[in-house]
Amino acid sequence: MLTELTLKPGNPFVGAMFDRMAVRVEASRELLFSDCPPEMETKYAAWVRSLPECKSWPENKIAVNTRYIQEMTRRIVCTGYNEESFKQWSKDNKNHWYPIRIALSERGDLALGDGNRRAIALMMAGQPIRAEVYGRHPKWRDTVAHVTRSGAWLYQPHDHPEFDGVKVGRSDGTRFRVVGEKLAAMGAKTVAVLGSNYGLGCVILAEKGLRVTGVEHSEHFERMQRSAFSVSPQSELLTSLLGDVRKCPPTMDAVVGLSVWHHLSQSVAMLDDCIRHFSGARLHAVELPEPTSEIWPETLVTETGLRKSELTQFVLDRICDVGGYKVHEQIFSDPKYNGRVTHLLT
Repeated sequence: MLTELTLKPGNPFVGAMFDRMAVRVEASRELLFSDCPPEMETKYAAWVRSLPECKSWPENKIAVNTRYIQEMTRRIVCTGYNEESFKQWSKDNKNHWYPIRIALSERGDLALGDGNRRAIALMMAGQPIRAEVYGRHPKWRDTVAHVTRSGAWLYQPHDHPEFDGVKVGRSDGTRFRVVGEKLAAMGAKTVAVLGSNYGLGCVILAEKGLRVTGVEHSEHFERMQRSAFSVSPQSELLTSLLGDVRKCPPTMDAVVGLSVWHHLSQSVAMLDDCIRHFSGARLHAVELPEPTSEIWPETLVTETGLRKSELTQFVLDRICDVGGYKVHEQIFSDPKYNGRVTHLLT
């Protein structure tokens, strides 16, 4: 597991971290741009006084510290950051120097420890931040180990700095964009995504203005999903549920499952329970192959490549013939799909 993370400008998790540090960021920004001498009252001096460990500081110490931070911020923003030269500069100014350090919460939220003022200056300069990891919540550590256990790859894209540069096994979300356009055209407002994995598809559907509930049975995947939802601009439209689909409100306009229905098909009772729960939905299931496949269609597809062939008619009766769609059986010869029967919704 990585002992150092690179926090890049524009990363949503890095942005969220600095949003939680808004008071400190604004105080440093004032020092950067203000012509007022640091001895005068500044937001930075007020913030220092608010820190429990600094309440006993005399005013001259606060002024010296403020002047030091102002100079450091201006150096980094205006001339760049060289770690070795800053170590020496800190020593010359009789200040302790520590590496920039970061901790990660249960869902992967980033929190700066030592070096947070340097990190803020680097952020204002638009430069990447190299940060030592000094702590991970045990649940987040287990999740990172779990989702990368098959090697250095992820099932689905995720923006967290933990996975920067890691190969991705699935597509970039093209399938969900196609689904989102269809659902928006149907006038759908709410949608449940079954087997939502890391939440990428949910975020894409929310970008269409849909209110989305992602249902995921894996504790690790659901934690990744909550992490992704927390930094999405559409976070207010996104809800993450762990476990049983019956936790999801049954009054959804649509129920979507991509690369998941074959898992549900192992049990007639499981399928029946799922579909009965969402009996009012206008579209019960959609499926699309990956866009790299030769059978990439323009229409939505409901996959019925079930391991128990006797379920085919069961699925057609309960899933496909909904929302006024006509069901057309078509056999594809793509070897990836083993010639299995699919049903086009047109």
